[in-house]
Amino acid sequence: MKTSFIIIFLLFFSSITISAQNNEIVNPKGKWFLGIEAGKNEIISTTNKSTQIGIIGEYYFHKNWSVSGRIKYFKTGVTDYELKFSGKVISFPLNIKWEFNIIENFRTNISLGGAINKEIKSNYLYSHNRDAGFSTLYRTLNTGIGFNYFISKKIGIYFNLEIYIFGNHRSIHEGWMFSPSPENKHHNFGIKFNL
Repeated sequence: MKTSFIIIFLLFFSSITISAQNNEIVNPKGKWFLGIEAGKNEIISTTNKSTQIGIIGEYYFHKNWSVSGRIKYFKTGVTDYELKFSGKVISFPLNIKWEFNIIENFRTNISLGGAINKEIKSNYLYSHNRDAGFSTLYRTLNTGIGFNYFISKKIGIYFNLEIYIFGNHRSIHEGWMFSPSPENKHHNFGIKFNL
């Protein structure tokens, strides 16, 4: 898996070098993009790692602002003193993103939004042999930072670090400040195409 990340990273920066001849700065305002993304998924409470994949639809309503919707698949879980939960989810994140140019078509961004998550596989192990009957549908807060590069008016590539936090609790007892909930960290590598 490390090798695939190195290859994707090298492809990302080699495409920047190859397309450096294009001096036209892309203004994405009013454009729709559709793309795919994949990368590393880390379950925060257990530090288990796996692969996550997804598709993205993004609309730029301003040259620096966009709204995106995605469909993602990844593993999740929670481990605390009374519960071990592991599962797989289909997630539907909706984000607003602010980005700005660093150099020509190389941009950085921050994003914030929410996600609705549907467990498609669940395994709950309680220390007290009880079933709390948690819903398989839950929400999380989604925030991230990243970089993207417009190779041309039609193609953009990107890397984002995202965190899915503050989901519905998955414990019998409420925490003092925050209850145990599924939390994930994603490293997304993606490509998007202007429609």
